[in-house]
Amino acid sequence: MNIYCAVSIDTECDQGVGWRMLSPMKFTSVTESVPNILQKIFLKHHVMPTYLLSPEVLENQACVDTLRSLSHVELGSHLHGEFVEPLSKPIGDSISDFQAMYPPGIEAAKMANLTRLFEEKMGFKPTSFRAGRWGISPHTFKILDELGYLVDSSVTPYFIWEFPNYVLDYKTAPDVPYFTSSENLMVRGNMRLLQVPVTIYSHYGRMFNKWKADLPHWASGILLKVPLWRPMWLRPTYSDFNQMKQVIDAYISAHSSEEDIVLNMMFHSVEILAEENPYRFNQKRIGLFLNSMERTFDYLNQRGVKFLGLSDVHPIFEKRRKCHPN
Repeated sequence: MNIYCAVSIDTECDQGVGWRMLSPMKFTSVTESVPNILQKIFLKHHVMPTYLLSPEVLENQACVDTLRSLSHVELGSHLHGEFVEPLSKPIGDSISDFQAMYPPGIEAAKMANLTRLFEEKMGFKPTSFRAGRWGISPHTFKILDELGYLVDSSVTPYFIWEFPNYVLDYKTAPDVPYFTSSENLMVRGNMRLLQVPVTIYSHYGRMFNKWKADLPHWASGILLKVPLWRPMWLRPTYSDFNQMKQVIDAYISAHSSEEDIVLNMMFHSVEILAEENPYRFNQKRIGLFLNSMERTFDYLNQRGVKFLGLSDVHPIFEKRRKCHPN
């Protein structure tokens, strides 16, 4: 059994309490916190992070210069559609769009423009992606595949996200990497694109999976809020070291029959800023965040886990698919 871990970071402009936009826009979390805090921690623990870059970051030359100077990282893309044509718009108090709300042609054009912008600024094509606000549409995987992406990481197993006039229901999605289907985002298929979901574990997940497809939306939403059923994230924003260790151990145990196990920790770069922090984290809370993350990396290293970028997961599972085509 091989165990891997990706660390995927949504990399955006600085944002205040409740994800409120700042005016004028600032990028301290990218130009200062990434190189001076996060990268020092990652290099110390032999972590290869994947920074997923939102359009406004790619439009800022100081961010581009900072990110291009980093070593032992993967850079991918991250769509917040307000920032990219067609139909880009002035940013108000918060980012509210999600790409599932766009007509297929508009979503495809925004994704193409984001990918083109990334290539112009970074000098290569991105191969990993995450949708802003987890908001993939029924067309996203096909669009990503046509643009040459290898990996998407927008799926959050067990969760239901409710947007105005749209419900994104991930409760039937696998909690392990899977090659996607162009027909149904939540099932395995034969596309080239690999879904690497964020690592979320539920003690009752496998039991829940037996009947969740038939459970009414309102009932499953209530059940997932009950502490014993509530999923736990591999995410230092929500979980301390002991909780993340519990997620790691439980997830590995649940999938011990797998040849390859992939953990996927995520957070936002702006979460380690005390001045403008969407969760009201003060300096003490940020210190706890970073300490929990470092202790988790130590534990993963002790377990012999190999850190890798999101796109590096693709050849591992492509090899498996060729060896076991059925």
